[in-house]
Amino acid sequence: MAHNHTNAFILTSANRKERPFSRPITKKRYVTWSLGLFTMLLFCQLWGNVAGFTIRAEDVLALVLLGLLLLQVLVTGKLRYYRNPLNLPLLFWCAVLLMGLGVTLLSPFDSVTNKDALVNGIRLVLAIGMFFVVQRHPAPAEMKLRTVLWAILGFSLITTAVAFLQVGHWDGWLPFRLPSVLTTFKEGANTEQGREIFALYVGDTGSHTWSGALAMQMLLVWLVGSYAKRPWRKWAAWLYFGLLGYILIRISVRNSILGLFVAIVGLGVLRGQTRYLISILRLAFIMILVVMVVYTLLYVLPDTYSIERVRQAVPRFENGELVIDRRSNVYGRFDFGDVALKLFASAPLTGRGFYSYQALSGNLYQRSIVHAHNSYLQTLAELGLVGAVALGWLTLNIGRYVYRARRYFKPRDPGRLWWEFVTGSFIFLAFSMLFSNTFWSPNYVAFRMIGLGVLVSLVRENVQ
Repeated sequence: MAHNHTNAFILTSANRKERPFSRPITKKRYVTWSLGLFTMLLFCQLWGNVAGFTIRAEDVLALVLLGLLLLQVLVTGKLRYYRNPLNLPLLFWCAVLLMGLGVTLLSPFDSVTNKDALVNGIRLVLAIGMFFVVQRHPAPAEMKLRTVLWAILGFSLITTAVAFLQVGHWDGWLPFRLPSVLTTFKEGANTEQGREIFALYVGDTGSHTWSGALAMQMLLVWLVGSYAKRPWRKWAAWLYFGLLGYILIRISVRNSILGLFVAIVGLGVLRGQTRYLISILRLAFIMILVVMVVYTLLYVLPDTYSIERVRQAVPRFENGELVIDRRSNVYGRFDFGDVALKLFASAPLTGRGFYSYQALSGNLYQRSIVHAHNSYLQTLAELGLVGAVALGWLTLNIGRYVYRARRYFKPRDPGRLWWEFVTGSFIFLAFSMLFSNTFWSPNYVAFRMIGLGVLVSLVRENVQ
């Protein structure tokens, strides 16, 4: 099917005279503000309470953008279909989520569980819908890329400044007081040193969501530094990467720290496929070096919150026996996963219903658990085999599409940078899903759908 696109983004070395991201864009600039604004909203939290429901700004904007897309179809009577191997898996996943929501609403749960399931189910569907909004966005692919890229980097400077102000506030070296909205955290569990740094996530998700967003900022800055040709740009990128890294370590969300490390290492392996053996040896050396450094620091650094978090995470030998701290991420997850498998066994086909884990876990464990701390097991518990098949199909298609997409971009081109960023973000997501329920988070999902939509647009225009 032929499509008429103007000002297409041709990723070839012939365009070197026209510097990337510097060509004037004419008549479609006015439509990109919504894409940039939505991206920035994923790095902060603007929300309000309406009739007992938490209304978030990014959800409202997503609903408006999807509504405009459907309105255009109704007015014109035409649905322009962009053929893509990701369309059906994403739509099927949305259908399975709605099925799980229906199971919950038809089950005898309390009103709070039904409300949480309804709101979060709609939010997840809206987040996934952003993929279709971005890929059908009328702007050229280059404009989409520029908009999202600069929205992330530009807004990163703002969130980083706020985070450092919070560090200064809690460490007592600010000569002035910060507004209470930047120092009052509503999630009672995160009151220890480090977890009070939440930047502009001033609602009820706080440091966990912020750490995941911060890791994505760091990944992009790392790639910008890798692709920069001028030395001062490289050094500026590495310096900023270090500043962001300090905040991430201060927050001490281990899932995000390890996820970023795995994403960077994974991209390094993909870059060096022609020297596969060398890449594997380099990876093994880095991992051994990191382990040695971690264990050395555990013995020489003072007892602080961050160091204690590391001690909880790593196994150690005491009196000739292997000891795993009960507060370790790994230790507690075994019990949470066991609860998920028991819930799956009680309803293997469709699961117990979307967002039902917390309500039912109290019957199988000593206390109620928010989620299984594993998105794969959470899917089995709440969506059953149908959900597992849908998630597997979606994962396989995203992985296959992203892997094949890189052949359309030449090394060192802007499109190749974006391909690496999207690939790294999904590696991060796949890893973090092992230890947290990130795939149930609309923030995490929407960000990847935007990145994937931009990548699809770049590939489509480059092929044409």
